[in-house]
Amino acid sequence: MNALKAAANGANQEIKTSNYQLSPEQDYSGRGMPKIVGYEARNTVIVTTDKLDQVGALIDTATKAGANSVEGIAFTLRDDSRKRGDALGTATRQAMAKAEAIAESLGGKIVRVVETVESGSTPTPIVYSDAAMTTNTTMAKQEYQTQIKAGSINVRGSVTLVVEIDAARK
Repeated sequence: MNALKAAANGANQEIKTSNYQLSPEQDYSGRGMPKIVGYEARNTVIVTTDKLDQVGALIDTATKAGANSVEGIAFTLRDDSRKRGDALGTATRQAMAKAEAIAESLGGKIVRVVETVESGSTPTPIVYSDAAMTTNTTMAKQEYQTQIKAGSINVRGSVTLVVEIDAARK
């Protein structure tokens, strides 16, 4: 954790423990009860940063400082309220256009919107479970630099409209 803090390089960064587990290592080779010969400690740390170009370097810093497992990377929006609003606005306009087409096909028009239900507007994070490693052969000691490239995040909105239609009777 100290190495990650030192590697922040001015980034707005949060480092926190999300899980800590201590388990005994036991020797079952003798007779009777197994003997505790040591303990295994697992400290799961979550790092949040606003410098996406430093993600690979943070992974490298953590592994050089003793981390032996990188469990995944997730890219998410820090504040998605504007993008969610845009997605829901688009979904609402599309739902209303469909409702108007249905009303028109019935020879009528929409009198009022009775109910709206929104769903599915949370952005889906992009998750990488394995980091791509490249070898830097210019150094005397073989060194690895983790290459991470963030992609786009899709924000989706879904709106269900219940409308009242005044349909012409034939």
